[in-house]
Amino acid sequence: MNDENNDIKNKKQDLSNLKIDLNQKFGKNKLICGNKCIVGNKYYHLFISIFIITLPVSIYISSLMKINTPSSIILIVIVLLLYIAVIYFLLKGGTNDPGIIERNNEYAYYDNRKSSIKVNIKGHMVNLNYCYTCFHFRPPRTSHCAECDNCVEKFDHHCLWMGTCVGKRNYKYFYFVLSLSTILCMIQIFSCIGFIVIKLKHDDIHKIMYVIVSLICVGFFNILFLGFFLTKLFITHTWLITAGLTFYEHIKKKYFTYLDIKPYSLGFLRNIIERLFEKIPESRLTMLNKKDCCSMNEKKDAKIIKDNNNEDNKNNDENDETENKEKREEIDDIRQKEEDNKSIINNKINENINNDEEEDIKESHELRNVEKINKNIDILPDTNRNKINIDFVKLN
Repeated sequence: MNDENNDIKNKKQDLSNLKIDLNQKFGKNKLICGNKCIVGNKYYHLFISIFIITLPVSIYISSLMKINTPSSIILIVIVLLLYIAVIYFLLKGGTNDPGIIERNNEYAYYDNRKSSIKVNIKGHMVNLNYCYTCFHFRPPRTSHCAECDNCVEKFDHHCLWMGTCVGKRNYKYFYFVLSLSTILCMIQIFSCIGFIVIKLKHDDIHKIMYVIVSLICVGFFNILFLGFFLTKLFITHTWLITAGLTFYEHIKKKYFTYLDIKPYSLGFLRNIIERLFEKIPESRLTMLNKKDCCSMNEKKDAKIIKDNNNEDNKNNDENDETENKEKREEIDDIRQKEEDNKSIINNKINENINNDEEEDIKESHELRNVEKINKNIDILPDTNRNKINIDFVKLN
């Protein structure tokens, strides 16, 4: 117990002697382009790599332009496209966050921390070690890079060609650079050999000396570069992807006893898709995509506000639709009532017309009867006629 207490005191004393910046969120990496990109501490390695790739390609293209045949023009186009793709992925991987985990500022509670904890992954216990530089427990497959001084998720290796770490968020760019560079070197090697053989057979060697020397230099450089570096790396990383391993786990396999059962492997095809084609997760660094005191949460807030506005607009549109529908129904009811009233009025008018016609018919019948009586009276003698008139007047 005394030894443990002395160790804790010594470690606390060591921590107190360290000059730790509480506002420091990551190690030696540097933010560029308005905090939108992050590069390693030796970012100039990236430009050296671009120069090493550009030099042989430019000599190769200039040599083929002097040959000036249809096949050479096709090769120039293919090599240029591959060159552009390699440079793009190289810059993308070298300026992207590899998966850095921000540091905590709770180093004062060091003595309350355990050195490691165990988690169960596919039935195997895996140790999560506590990082005494970043002051947090490292997630599975996370390691602290001594060169960049950061804990990196799914740490693969520190790439000298990119000048930064290769991890969870930029591994696929590194692999694309590796595979496309291998193809580029192979095209240059075989085409250089072919053109040299053809030119030596059919042309004067003194006239094409520059072209032959250039092609020999390019081919020799690519053979060295491809044979001693790219081929081995390309094959190794292709196997690691299919096996579901990182380069760091492969190198340090004697320290990872759980690798015998490969708890992180998802299967041959799923490993390839997960490593190369899945969407890159968001960065854990709040400083990225941030200007001055603005945080990344502002974008999320803006998105939430936008979604709320869209929902409000949808609700308003729905309310307008319901109101318009109600108004249409009211108008239809009013029109129906007007039509009903018109029909009632027309019916009454028709009834009155029918009554008037019946009365006229009755009156016409009465008049006819009267006329008939008068005719009969005229036929009778005068005495009888007077009596009948008198009686008829009385009746009326």
